[in-house]
Amino acid sequence: MNELLANPAVQAGVVPALVGLIAAAALARTRLLVLAPLAAFVAVVALAIGLSFEPMTTVRKVVVCTLLAGGAAVLLDALGVAPSRWLRGLLALAAAGAALWVGARVLQQLEGAALWTKALVLAAFAAALVSTFVATAGDTLRSLVVATVLGFNAGLLALLGASASQAFMGIGLGAASGVAALWLMVRGPSAPATRFLLLPLLAFAALAPMVASLTGGLSFYALLPLLAVAPATTLLKAPGRALWQQALLAGGPAVLPMLLSLALAWFRVGAASA
Repeated sequence: MNELLANPAVQAGVVPALVGLIAAAALARTRLLVLAPLAAFVAVVALAIGLSFEPMTTVRKVVVCTLLAGGAAVLLDALGVAPSRWLRGLLALAAAGAALWVGARVLQQLEGAALWTKALVLAAFAAALVSTFVATAGDTLRSLVVATVLGFNAGLLALLGASASQAFMGIGLGAASGVAALWLMVRGPSAPATRFLLLPLLAFAALAPMVASLTGGLSFYALLPLLAVAPATTLLKAPGRALWQQALLAGGPAVLPMLLSLALAWFRVGAASA
């Protein structure tokens, strides 16, 4: 059993998919559906790096921020809070602060204009990406489609940036969100709708690839297309069609910025290895 659980495909794909499916089946008709990808994330973390937070490495900081974002999403959706302008601003500030905390070790090595420029860029990127949750707020199926694309996107970016543990986490989040979306397509949409389901996925997508960018393994330009993933899912809408057709219409445009992101990352990796 230990050998099976040590298999990368099992850690990154099979386990989170099963956990996500079980959680989605139990929570699909509640406001707590965000717990499906979050439970899968915890399972992957336990297998990949363990649940200990000592020492507080950069990767563990990413885990902490993702869990905190998930906790905030659970609380806000359970309370039925609307994504008002002030709340969106507060979440953006929290994302900016998280980016600075996660990148603190690298930023401490910089001085002067280089320090302030990089810190501002990282904080602005994290704030902007987390703010895109409003694009699908209230549409659970579309949010899960975005979560699937973002999870795989962030995981593959981390892999190209030579961070295997974060790659497992991202792919696990994508797999869990994907099976949750499939469950909704089979069993029908959740009720009531969730508004903050994307928060933990966006937090991870903002921070995990950023770590690889800070260490020089990934071009920062490869992160920028992530900003377009959630808005892209709103380009094609067909409320009267079957759920699987709505999911395809949402996911099709979202794949384009994902492919662009991976292409930019791949070119950087290829150039560095040449």
